[in-house]
Amino acid sequence: RLNMGMNEMGDIIESLNAGKYLGEYNDQGEPIDFILVQRKNGTKLGLNDYQDLPVWTDENKMTHLGHLADIEVDAGPARIDHIEKERAIVLRVQVKKDFPMQQVIDQIESEQLAPIRQTLGEKFGLGVGGAADELASTQKSLLNSFYYAVGFIYLLLVALFASFLHPLIVMFTVILAVSGSFLGIAGNNVLQRQNILDILREWKVSDAEALAGSWNWITFDILTQLGIIILAGIVVNNAILIIHQMLNNIKLGMDEREALLKSCETRLRPIMMTVISSIFGMIPLALGEGAGTELYRGMGTALIGGLGVSAIFTLFLVPILLSLLMDIGYHTHQDDLVKDSLVDLEKLERLPQ
Repeated sequence: RLNMGMNEMGDIIESLNAGKYLGEYNDQGEPIDFILVQRKNGTKLGLNDYQDLPVWTDENKMTHLGHLADIEVDAGPARIDHIEKERAIVLRVQVKKDFPMQQVIDQIESEQLAPIRQTLGEKFGLGVGGAADELASTQKSLLNSFYYAVGFIYLLLVALFASFLHPLIVMFTVILAVSGSFLGIAGNNVLQRQNILDILREWKVSDAEALAGSWNWITFDILTQLGIIILAGIVVNNAILIIHQMLNNIKLGMDEREALLKSCETRLRPIMMTVISSIFGMIPLALGEGAGTELYRGMGTALIGGLGVSAIFTLFLVPILLSLLMDIGYHTHQDDLVKDSLVDLEKLERLPQ
């Protein structure tokens, strides 16, 4: 009405109600805001007050706001959010510091979002964003890093052994290590739940078994996943030692099976010494208590479980798999070995001691 637009009406209401920000004045380094305020008292305006607000028009005539617009009380959103050009409703949730992010996300997905998705229909979408979205992106990046690490290790072993089958046997130990990591995490959780249950019973807490059963000492967080990636580069060393020593023995003129048995015999002690020392070094990370220890607890447990399971099975499965290759006709002869790909033991013996 009276050729006044929505922006002009909004400026008038803002000036007459909360005050219109005009600018800023700098007084000797101190900023002072200039705000145009109509009312001096702190009372809130009612519906009738808005209708009676005086307004000057472009024709220098005074009228009331009720003559320019129809004012009524109605319900509506304070603002309209958009995500990727689509209207969205954002619900923000603050997670307590004591709760792992991944555990909270899984609980929200299973208990809240899954039932709602069944009733929304195809026209609506429902998802988790913010820190949860960043966590999912980080987990995807770590998974890709794990694949790249396994691929690079395999290619490096192919160049070292001049073979495609021997590196596959080495990479089989990575699968054992990953399974050992999950077993280690599960075992540590069971052990600590029993300790928590004993403490709760000593304190005479009601529903002690339910509280202890739902409590996770270790979760599959980012650092735990990072520990598994590190594990992939560690556990292959044991199988490399066995195969590399076997090839060296064959190069010295031994029979294949004799070279394999001799390799296991000579490499048993170095492998066990390395694994045991590594496991004992990781125990403070896995079982330590105090401020900040929960951050590295999952990584330590994953490394301990992976190293232990991989070392035990490597000493048995790697020789068995190598023996099966011999049975199916894949033989490695002395003349087939690439001289530059192996350590020349004869030259090493001639080096000055």
